[in-house]
Amino acid sequence: MKTSRRNWVAAAVVAGLLIAGGAGQAWATDFTWDGNGNSNNSGDWSSPNNWNLDSSYPQTAADNATLPAATAGSRTVTVDVPVVVNNLTVPASTVANTLWLNANLTVTGMLTVAGGNPGRNTININGQTLTLRGNPSAEQSAIFAGANGGRIVKVETDTFYLGYNNDGGSFSGSIIVSNGTALFSNYGGYFINCTNVTVCSSGGTNGTVQFNTPNTPGYLPQSFTIAGPGYNDLGALRWTEGNTAPNSFKRPITVQADATVSIASGKTVELDTTLGGSGTLTLIGGGHLKILTGTSTLNGMIVINGGTTLSVPGALPGVTNITINAGGILNGGPAHFASATVVNNGGTWNSIDTASTWSGLGDNETWSQAANWFGAVPTGLEAIIPAAGSSRNIKVDVDAHVSKLTWQGGGSSDYITLEDADLVVSNMNSKNVVNLDIKPGRSVFVDRAEQSQLLPVFRGGGRIVKQGTNTFYLGWNNTGNPFT
Repeated sequence: MKTSRRNWVAAAVVAGLLIAGGAGQAWATDFTWDGNGNSNNSGDWSSPNNWNLDSSYPQTAADNATLPAATAGSRTVTVDVPVVVNNLTVPASTVANTLWLNANLTVTGMLTVAGGNPGRNTININGQTLTLRGNPSAEQSAIFAGANGGRIVKVETDTFYLGYNNDGGSFSGSIIVSNGTALFSNYGGYFINCTNVTVCSSGGTNGTVQFNTPNTPGYLPQSFTIAGPGYNDLGALRWTEGNTAPNSFKRPITVQADATVSIASGKTVELDTTLGGSGTLTLIGGGHLKILTGTSTLNGMIVINGGTTLSVPGALPGVTNITINAGGILNGGPAHFASATVVNNGGTWNSIDTASTWSGLGDNETWSQAANWFGAVPTGLEAIIPAAGSSRNIKVDVDAHVSKLTWQGGGSSDYITLEDADLVVSNMNSKNVVNLDIKPGRSVFVDRAEQSQLLPVFRGGGRIVKQGTNTFYLGWNNTGNPFT
């Protein structure tokens, strides 16, 4: 228990403030958790004895709350009543430290939670709503957990950094971005259990979700729903210039209402997923969006603004109109967007295909079967093989020559087999662990690979023939020597 003298001092301070400022005056009050005499103790937020002032607990937008570093045992502070605070600060702990929500928590100022090991500063949403405006940096971000769902609501114009410390985070609810920017970093986003991120546009305020480095696709939330032009018209979804390598994005995007997507100049985003909804999608930023699949259900319009490129080696069967404004570029023949009227307002439409995407709508195995491709069977074109949802074996049945093989990969059960023909590939770009099975007597002729990691597992007893003047990397994925 804490001493009565301490209680008397706190009461005297409060009384003095009231006398000096007058009753009813809103004063900023700083509260520090002391666990009724030991800051490592667990307890309820609403118990005054758990805070240094003893007479109350932080509960208004004028109150600042600090949960000191947990240093012994493990600590759980339970938000047992709905709470509003200004700033909430949690320094780095050396043991497990959890803020558990049994009621809603609103942070009107900054949420500053130091992460890292060995301490684990966790906020368990537990089916409640955490409303916040932002945090100071990516490093000052909690582990967000909670298998019971709930919501994280981003308000105001600040930046909310997500992902840096969320390795192991089990948050299974949703994230709503109604204003400002929510930024997913490449430091292990680990929001795979989060069901959806909604980017809102309402009452003149707009939110943005930003990706400034290539995120590991499996760590991102399960889906994104977007509306509006984004914060400061920067895009509801925004890829910045932090990295120029193609970013494979595998989470479904729903254009719930008219929305803007921004991709920085020099950057390519490969959409290997479903694009749905009925709003108008406007593309800005000067970058490049590639639609790799044919499963999109978007039935609205697309506007391509200056400097930005849209390539559709896959298909957009439901899109009704594509407008190319001055400086914009559309790549793809009419067959890739059969229901759309193309309006060229001073842009460029390259209607002769430079790439074709595997659709599998034929027998899903024969390379030369036209029904298996969106666009023509690739001859001298880029061949794009989207990720497979199950086992797949594409059989090259006629000699084939492609300028680039972009193979998104479906894992160890995804094969291309050369049994009756050879394959010439100028540039090999494979992702995930996929398999190129070269049967005896057959050959793959290759000039280059973009990176050593971007190669399939070579199998079989045929030949790999290096030609041309570029670099072809070998060895990265061929563990076990399956190529004989």
